[in-house]
Amino acid sequence: MDRDARIVPVTADDCIYEQHLARQMTDELGFLPRTALEWYADQGSVWRIRENDWPAGFVVLRRDYSHEPRLAGIIQA
Repeated sequence: MDRDARIVPVTADDCIYEQHLARQMTDELGFLPRTALEWYADQGSVWRIRENDWPAGFVVLRRDYSHEPRLAGIIQA
């Protein structure tokens, strides 16, 4: 079976899936308040993984490496 996997940016208005998954997986992921998740999304630091056009996960990045703009730390995955 051919799989179509994509990584797409998430906006603050569209981070319902990430909020739901983070709430369910708080023990595994750690707590990140909704407002913080929305702030990261507004900064372009929340990316959703989609497989066959369905959400399959997400990452929240920290982009404060001014000396190397292509690097980002992973806050949640």
